[in-house]
Amino acid sequence: MAKALASGDARLMHKAGLEADLARLERLAAAHYDDQFAVKRAIDWPEREIAGAERQIPLIEADIACRQPTKGDAFVLRRDKGDISEREKVGSWLLSQLRLAAKNGEAGVWNLGRIGGFAVMCEAGPGRRVRGEKRAVDVTLFVEACSGRIEIAVEDDTKGLGLTSRLEHALLRIDDALRDAIRMREEAQHRLPSYRARLGLPFAEQAMLDEKRAELKALEDDLAATATDEDPVHDDTEDREKEEEAAA
Repeated sequence: MAKALASGDARLMHKAGLEADLARLERLAAAHYDDQFAVKRAIDWPEREIAGAERQIPLIEADIACRQPTKGDAFVLRRDKGDISEREKVGSWLLSQLRLAAKNGEAGVWNLGRIGGFAVMCEAGPGRRVRGEKRAVDVTLFVEACSGRIEIAVEDDTKGLGLTSRLEHALLRIDDALRDAIRMREEAQHRLPSYRARLGLPFAEQAMLDEKRAELKALEDDLAATATDEDPVHDDTEDREKEEEAAA
């Protein structure tokens, strides 16, 4: 702007003003396109949540449909070697199978029986380092369901009765999983319309931006043409004055 004022050419002052306007508009345009990208990402996430919930809900419903009661005397572990109906004995036997799998140190998956209509599985895999010691294998107890495995936490001090209690609660929590999946889908569906309404909106000042760019281009062309057409004449008055001063 200082250069434009010093030159006295109104076109240069106008050019400086146009460049300032363009810089502002281009910042706004960049912010708009950043917002559009953020909106697209915001839409992708609930869409994935909805798709995941819609895949999971029928599977959870199938689990609930095939689940058998375990309350009271209905509790039983069905095995090929014979059923066990006492909760403490069931838990103690399952714990013994987990310890045996850990002692053998072999990777694999075993079916230990069925409780409440679901297979109770034991899986042994490569061990992890725990408190400075590396285990030969890690052993996991889980219930195999249509909606995916339901892992049962087992600690070193877990007792037989406590383990069967965890198993029964895990089967009852399938209803919670269904409610959670339905709620997730509903919340995602509720968020989507507001995001979709913002997606694809044009930059509100695009016409002004295009106009300023065209105006600046025309002005720059005019200034370039003027500079080419002008043939500046060298004024040697100042040179003669300097020569006369030197001679004196």
